[in-house]
Amino acid sequence: MVKALKIEIFLLCMIVLIGLAVRSRRSLFSSTQQLLFSMLGYTSAAYISFDMIWTLSDGVDGTLGIAVNWISNAVSFSLFAIACLIWFIYSETVQGSRLLTSRYRVLLVTLPTALVVVLAFASYWTHALFYIDARGVYRRGVAYYDSAYRELLLHHIYVLTRFSAFPTG
Repeated sequence: MVKALKIEIFLLCMIVLIGLAVRSRRSLFSSTQQLLFSMLGYTSAAYISFDMIWTLSDGVDGTLGIAVNWISNAVSFSLFAIACLIWFIYSETVQGSRLLTSRYRVLLVTLPTALVVVLAFASYWTHALFYIDARGVYRRGVAYYDSAYRELLLHHIYVLTRFSAFPTG
């Protein structure tokens, strides 16, 4: 019953996100903002679809169930990180920020996303973000619990660099 409700919510969210992505291509935004917003919608919908696959495969034992569970989690973590990066780039573009004017700064902003993607796929061996036990059940890893502190630290670094090292004026 709970899985059915989650799937229904996931489907509704995907419909809304895809609708927003399609609609944004005909908006009054600049072409860059249209592209970024539609990419955000499609990436978020893809993230939700892999989360839906995880919901269906969690607890399914056997090699196939465990493999689907692991792959859907790794891709889901990665797509969520990529969606966060796209949202950040979109918000900086809307604000007219000069933060993303050099390749070095873009690389610096992209590093946390790359770290999450590497951790997600390395979790198969390290169990850092998550692991799938022998019964096919998803379990959180040690780095998963540290993610709130990591996000808070990244936010503080962003605020410090945004208002001191990279003036926008």
